[in-house]
Amino acid sequence: MTAITPTKRRRRIGLFIGALIVVLIAVVGGVALLLSTAVSGAAASSNGTPGIVATATLVASLCSSGAAPAQYAIPQESAGADFPCPPTRGVRQVSTPLGNIEVIYYVSELEGIRYEVMISDYGTVFGGDLTGILRAIVMDRTRASTLEEYLMQERSKEEVTLNNSSGVSVSADDGKLAVNFKLYVVGKKLYRIAVVAPLASINDPLYASFLDSFTIPDAK
Repeated sequence: MTAITPTKRRRRIGLFIGALIVVLIAVVGGVALLLSTAVSGAAASSNGTPGIVATATLVASLCSSGAAPAQYAIPQESAGADFPCPPTRGVRQVSTPLGNIEVIYYVSELEGIRYEVMISDYGTVFGGDLTGILRAIVMDRTRASTLEEYLMQERSKEEVTLNNSSGVSVSADDGKLAVNFKLYVVGKKLYRIAVVAPLASINDPLYASFLDSFTIPDAK
């Protein structure tokens, strides 16, 4: 029997890790593909303000003009945010080589401004929490797919923290519309909060307040 040398062992380990990374990217890529089809482009709302056109399953609840933000709790996810009105809830099942991933959206729109929370549950395809290289892949692919979803170019990115969970805050635009969003990973789930508005007003404190109102589970 031919002995397995340290060099061969390292090579086999390297091939295994490489194959695993390919699988992980394929799994996360399935969710990324879903995100890229979630929003089809820009349009005008009833008051002439640029708005966002969503697919049928992601139609936002339309808030009354002048609606005041209020905390909308998502008890089953231990999450929530200050939406201008109760959001529409949409669920999609994303098929991957390892099983289905559930992606849940909460979306509302006020005067052409889109407010959104998205939660992706990877617990059905991965036994453990999203940590290390897996967490990095999920975060990076979701960030890239969000930019594709809104057809925008990234302008800034910075590290953020919420409830002891590290995340990333990203700003992007297409010259007319802009999106600010934050991503966090807690346990087996990825959490995203986003607001889409005209570029000229994207830095309105009201939109920043929505992003800052996000609540997610405490990291263990």
